[in-house]
Order: sequence, then C-alpha cells, then structure tokens
Amino acid sequence: MWQNRLIKEALEAFRVSRKASQPIVATAFIFGAGMTFAGRNDFAFSSASEEVFMPSISIGEYNANDPIEDRHLIKDLSQGEFIAAVFDGHGGWQAAEFAQKRMAKVVQIELATSMAKTPNEISDALTRSFLRIEREFLFRVKFAFELGFGEVARTGACALVAMIRNENLFIANAGDCRAVLARKSSDSEKLEAIALSNDHNAREPVEQAKLRALHPNEKDIIYCKQSTSCYVRGRLQPTRSFGDAYLKYSEFNAQPGQHSSAGRHIPAPYTPPYISADPEIQHHVIDPSKDEFILLASDGLWDYMDNEEAIEVVNRSEDKEKASENLIKEVLERAARHHKIDGGVDSLKALPSGRARRVKHDDLTCVV
Repeated sequence: MWQNRLIKEALEAFRVSRKASQPIVATAFIFGAGMTFAGRNDFAFSSASEEVFMPSISIGEYNANDPIEDRHLIKDLSQGEFIAAVFDGHGGWQAAEFAQKRMAKVVQIELATSMAKTPNEISDALTRSFLRIEREFLFRVKFAFELGFGEVARTGACALVAMIRNENLFIANAGDCRAVLARKSSDSEKLEAIALSNDHNAREPVEQAKLRALHPNEKDIIYCKQSTSCYVRGRLQPTRSFGDAYLKYSEFNAQPGQHSSAGRHIPAPYTPPYISADPEIQHHVIDPSKDEFILLASDGLWDYMDNEEAIEVVNRSEDKEKASENLIKEVLERAARHHKIDGGVDSLKALPSGRARRVKHDDLTCVV
C-alpha cells in the first residue's frame, strides 16, 4: 500500500538528512550584467566559460490572505548549486511551508545520492525531490485526516523551483507559478520575455484536453465560471500541486452526509488522481552575453500582468534590488483600477487582509 511506501520513504529521508551537511542560507536572488546570480554579498559564480557573475537581489511579498499562504526559498547548496523557489499555497499555508522547509534539503539529498551530473540526471533528481516531498507531506496529512481533521486533505501548494549549476539553469514547476527569462534582443534594446515554465491550470486548453482524455466519463471534469477561471471537478484551478489529497486518493474523499469538518466529498463518478505533484522540468543553458535576469512569481502577479509587462517593469527599475517591490506596486495599482476602488491603491492597501482583500487580488510573491 502507498502508506507503507510513505513510511519507508519518510524514514529514509530522515536518516539521510541527518547525514547531509546543513545548507547555507542565501539572502537573495537575481541575474544581471551579462547575468546576475544572487546570494550572500560575498557570493560569486563561475561558469564553464570562466565568466564571473556578481549578485543582485530582489524579493518581494505582499499578502491578501490572513495569514499569507505564499512562501519563498533562497539557498546556496553545499555542492555549488544555487536554488530559488516560490510556493503558492491554497486551502491554507501549511503545504507551502512544508515544501519551503524541505525542498533544499531533499534536492541536496537527491543530487548527492544519485551523483547526478548530466542535465537529464539532474532533471530526474529534481523530479524525485518533488515526489518525495509529496509523499512526506501526505504521510503527515493521513494521520490528521484519520483523526477527523478533514480540511488537511484540501491543503495544497503550487511549487516553482529554479536551480543553477555552473552555466545550467533548471526550472521545475508544478502548478501555475511562472518563471520568465529576460534576454537581450538581437535587433532591439527591448528585452525579450522567454517563458521557462508552463501554467498547469484548468483554464489552459492543453490541461483540459489531458483531463478529458484521462477521465472520459466525467462530464464535469472541468467547470469554468468564465474562460479564465476554470476548476478541476469544480474544486481547484491548478492541475499540479503538492497536497490536495482528496483529488488524488479515494481514501481522502470524505463520505457523503458528513460534516464539512470531515473533509470534502466528490460524488461519483470519482476516478482519481485528477492532479499530480510531478513537476515539468525545463533546462536552459545560460548565455551571459544575452541573458539578463529571471523572474519567479506566484500567480497573484500574473493575474494582472503578462510576461512582457513584468519584464519591462523590472527593466525600468533603476534600483534592481527594488524590482520586486515595483512589480507588487504595479499589480496593486492595476487591481485598484480594475475594481474601481475610490481612493485608488491607498484604499486597496487599507482593506483588512482576508476576504475583503482577497477578492481584489491574490497573495503576491516575486523573486527576481
């Protein structure tokens, strides 16, 4: 049974992590001057071409929920890799925080134990890291669920991880956070915005086609309130995430007629899994003469801004360390205009966090 595998994996993860060296906490993340790699102020990065990249940093968070459900991660791993990540929680902050706490350590373990060297081997190690964290989290969810805390089965988190090793950039994505690379254009001073991830969201035609092919007898597999707001079985927009156990395993589907505290019930036909934590991996070889920076952000940013607009905001920032702050400011200004709020952004920011603010915009996290 999968529970037995979870126990074995969790014990092995604990045993190995006791032996692994403690990763060093980095303080920030960006690219720049050819390319910028963020880290501590004394951090320098040498690629195979002997280019040296100096750090430039920008991280921003702004909450709509109370408390904020987003998390981010910046760490310098022991073997020279650098990792940055954004986690967008839903149904609570717990899954995002669990992934934030475990991601760097698990990636470190998987890279070390597999001795990953080639891009394919590193990609496989990142995939195993996501799936191990998923098993560890569900192992904990199971015990709480069996005690009657049904809401834990609907707690989840999208995850977007960027890892750098030498000149290689790896993006691992499960959900609808997004990574965008800014690259110098050959025929213009304007920067090109190159998507390094795909949105795993039920509004996307590709995702809808996959779900309909896997669940042909479920007419309500996709429910759309509008073209940009679609849900898997009417419950969840992301099609990949950590957690959300009731959309993955039947034992977490609450019985009909029970109190809502026992969890969510999806009526028949019910053929899970509907979503997964299996990440999509993209590999990019950094070109220091063209690649300027990379932006990682939760979907709170992309609700109001497309890739090109976000890259332009960063590029216009005279102080690159304030790039994320400028992105968040732009989103709030757009949200205030969209909802025609008297008093503009100041009135929007004055709203109490929680539902009053959440209906205007989502939690915002940017790592540039």
